[in-house]
Amino acid sequence: MRGFLHINRFKGGSAFRTWLFAIGYREFLQDRRRSGAGDRLLRRLARADVEPPPPPDPSWDLERALRQLDAPARAAVLLCDACGMSHSEAAKAMSAPLGSVKTYVRRGRAVLRAALAPREE
Repeated sequence: MRGFLHINRFKGGSAFRTWLFAIGYREFLQDRRRSGAGDRLLRRLARADVEPPPPPDPSWDLERALRQLDAPARAAVLLCDACGMSHSEAAKAMSAPLGSVKTYVRRGRAVLRAALAPREE
């Protein structure tokens, strides 16, 4: 929505897709800052020995695994794997060096693989 509302600010200095994903990335960071309150509530519930509600669906595992990543790694993995951007497009959207984005993606994928791997009981 923010991209649509501010389309007049697109100057053409980069690909439209990159500009739009940069807006999405900034919105993601803002949402992450806001979600801190929810994380604090979950920690408070854990200290009070109250069980959080059961996960509603299997995507909960992916969501929990993504929360294990730091913000740059999460953004890089989502931009490259979920949105189909190349590393260089993601680097432009994140305003980060290309080498850093490649590292974020590699490390993020490794953490996700480990978090989502089937566990032997």
